[in-house]
Amino acid sequence: MKEIKSWQETLTTGWARHPLWAFERHGSAHEIDCYYITDAREGWTIRVSILETGQLSEYRISFHDRKTGETQEKAVQRHFHQSRYTLNETSGSEESVHFSCDDMRIAFIRKDSRRNLLFCAPDLDFPGKGKGLDARFILSQPDDLESLCTMRVRKNSRHSFLYERRLNCMSAHGTLRLGDCTYELDGLTAELLSIRGHQRQKNPRLCLSCCTCTDGRMVGLDLTSGGESAVVMENRIHRPGVVREENGRFTTGDGKLDITFESTHNSEDRRDTAYGWCSGKAVLDDGTEISIPRTPAFIVQGR
Repeated sequence: MKEIKSWQETLTTGWARHPLWAFERHGSAHEIDCYYITDAREGWTIRVSILETGQLSEYRISFHDRKTGETQEKAVQRHFHQSRYTLNETSGSEESVHFSCDDMRIAFIRKDSRRNLLFCAPDLDFPGKGKGLDARFILSQPDDLESLCTMRVRKNSRHSFLYERRLNCMSAHGTLRLGDCTYELDGLTAELLSIRGHQRQKNPRLCLSCCTCTDGRMVGLDLTSGGESAVVMENRIHRPGVVREENGRFTTGDGKLDITFESTHNSEDRRDTAYGWCSGKAVLDDGTEISIPRTPAFIVQGR
C-alpha cells in the first residue's frame, strides 16, 4: 500500500507515519481512543478507553493480571445527542478529553511530547487489597516517534472512511493505587489505539501489540492479520509485509516475521481483548534480525 503524505489535501486509501487529521462528524461516526499501559516486570496491563458511536458512548477501565489470569473491569455507557461528543475531531500537539460520573473518572491530556492520563474506578474490587483503582500516569512521546496510521476509503467519499492510528513505544511512569496499596512506578510502556471515521469494519481483523526492550533498545510490534503491520525500532517504523495469523502464530510468507502469542488463562473477555505473552523474531527493513523475548502482549479483535 502506498504511503500518503497529507490527508488534508485528498482523502485516499493508504498509510502514513506522521499524520495530522481533521474531519466533520455526522450521526454514523465511529470513534475510539484506547490506551494500554503495561508493567512487564509485574505482568499486568491497564486498559482505559473512550468509545463513541454517534448515539452511544462507552467508558471503560480494566486491569488484567497475567499472574492470576484475572481481569477487573468497569464500563459505563451513556446515550447522548450528537452535539455532546467527548473525543476530538482534530489532532494536534494539545488535546484534552474528560469524563466524570459516580462510577469512574477519566482524563486524557496531551501537551507537546507528554500525555497525562488520570483515571479512577472506586468500585473495582481487588482481592486481598480492597476496593478502588486510582491512577496518574505520564506518557512520553518522542517528537520523532513514528506511528502506523492507515486510512480506508469507500467510494472515494469523505463520508465513508476509517482512520486508524497505532502509537507504540511510549514510556510511562506514575502512581497507581489498587485498594489499600499504592505504587510509585517507572519503566512502564504504553500504547494508543485511535480510530476516527464514518464506517465500521465489516470483517474485523486480529491485531497483536506489544512493547519490550531488547539489547537496550525499545521495540514494538503492531501486527494486523491481513492488514498493515509494523515493527517499531528506535522510534522508526519497519514494515514486514502481509501478516497472516493461524492459531496464535503471526508470520509472513518470506519468513521475516515469526511471532507466537500465548494467552493467559481466562484472558479473553466477553468483548474484544485477549492478554498473554508473545515471543519470536522479526527482520527489519535493512535486513537486521531481532529477537523478541517473552514479553507481555495482547490481541485486539478489530472493530
